[in-house]
Amino acid sequence: MNAVGLASTREILFTARQFSAHEAYEMGLVNRVVSKIELSAHVQSYAETIAANAPLTITAVKRITHELGKERGARDLSLCDALVADATPAKTTGRAAAPSWKSVGRSSAAGENHPGA
Repeated sequence: MNAVGLASTREILFTARQFSAHEAYEMGLVNRVVSKIELSAHVQSYAETIAANAPLTITAVKRITHELGKERGARDLSLCDALVADATPAKTTGRAAAPSWKSVGRSSAAGENHPGA
């Protein structure tokens, strides 16, 4: 029910019918719809994108999203904080991350084109 809401849950359970990919997308059951022709390439690309991330970070994200899916009073936010602290680039990959602004256009004026400057 959390994923699709009460109305869609009732429709799914009361009708017991199969829904098209487009209907499943509209309800929030799936994140995206691709054609059969694109499916294999999309799945491969998606898996490679996930696999390119640090395993400890992926594990932390899984656990954090699991906690955040719980009722407010049942969430272990201190666990979430600890997982975030342990998922720093230096701990998950052995090296610090490059600042995100490094890819932003450069200018000869100091601070120009840098976020927050």
